[in-house]
Amino acid sequence: KVVVGDTGRDSNPNASPLSMSNWQGGIGQYQTEEVGPRDRAWWSTCQLRYKNQLLLPGLATTTADAGVSGTYTIGAIGELADEIYAAFGTSVQKYNNTTDSWGSSLHTLPAVATDVITVRLGGTVYLVFATTGGYTYTSDGVTFTDVATDAKYLAFWDGKLWGIDNTGLLWGTSVLGSEGSDAQLPLPDGYVSDLFVSRSAAGDPILYAATKVGLYARDAENVTWVETELKLPYHPNGGIGSAKWRDSLYMPAGLGVYKYINGANSAVITIVGPDRDYGLPSDKRGTVKQLIGSHNDLLAIVDGTTAPGTALANFATGGMASHHSSPVIQVDTGYSSILGWNELGWEVKWLSGAAAQAITYAHVSNAYSTYRLWWAHNQRVYYMALPSDII
Repeated sequence: KVVVGDTGRDSNPNASPLSMSNWQGGIGQYQTEEVGPRDRAWWSTCQLRYKNQLLLPGLATTTADAGVSGTYTIGAIGELADEIYAAFGTSVQKYNNTTDSWGSSLHTLPAVATDVITVRLGGTVYLVFATTGGYTYTSDGVTFTDVATDAKYLAFWDGKLWGIDNTGLLWGTSVLGSEGSDAQLPLPDGYVSDLFVSRSAAGDPILYAATKVGLYARDAENVTWVETELKLPYHPNGGIGSAKWRDSLYMPAGLGVYKYINGANSAVITIVGPDRDYGLPSDKRGTVKQLIGSHNDLLAIVDGTTAPGTALANFATGGMASHHSSPVIQVDTGYSSILGWNELGWEVKWLSGAAAQAITYAHVSNAYSTYRLWWAHNQRVYYMALPSDII
């Protein structure tokens, strides 16, 4: 039936008054608004990026068990010479893509890995693992060297490898094993949460340190850290896994994500995390442990074992002397997930099949000539193919 002019339920009583076929707005909207685009869902594991199409989620492949005994954390996944390496607790192993197997332990790290980076120094490419007991490097995947200089996080800038320890002391070197101390963060121990490179207000690449109270920029001329416009209240997980993606810097705080655009005499800060609007279902909440860029999405690694909750202040009950504390939102042990942000909305890339299983680290790579996302979850490494063209 074709109706010209105003239409209502009497024009076609069998038709739904609300028709939604496009979901490109992503997840996070529980109720449809009367005004505005109707292209969002509260939650879905389907692919939502394609106009007027719903596709099944991407296929995740679980790699073989590494054979490491006991309970451990996969602290980092890196790449050297087109091959994937992972730190299973303190055991470094290399993946065989042909046989789907992890080989025997190549090296025992002095402590659990906290970061990893691949750099070229003096014409040689190195894979470097950071640990709280120093850092470890290799150029061939066979011979590994431990250095006692503490390095919780690593970055590459100005032809040097840079590391920062748990106290916030920065060091740099162009020759591995010969580090020189640099700027000290003016914060207590344990406040630093990441180290990376992004643009300064003048447009030059510089070192940044993400912390639990905001973002600090390194002033190379004065060898000091300078507080940026992104000054935040204390958050126990603030800044962990920060990343530069496209023209902006993204810094997580729990399930929230700050987008920071730095410019001459100006800075723009916006909130873009998946906790906006209606947020996520209670058992899908968690803490962003890492942000990592791909061609189409900024990927958020969300650990559901640390689901956030807000508690009311203590209050007296019935005139009794005892006090009680009540949660505003029930703290569920959630399902870890990987979410993708394309500047229009969030999409679920992968969801854990069981609750209370931690996700710890992710890496985007073209190792083995296949563009993939690799991640560590529940003591196993997974991978998923990613589109290498722009969708």
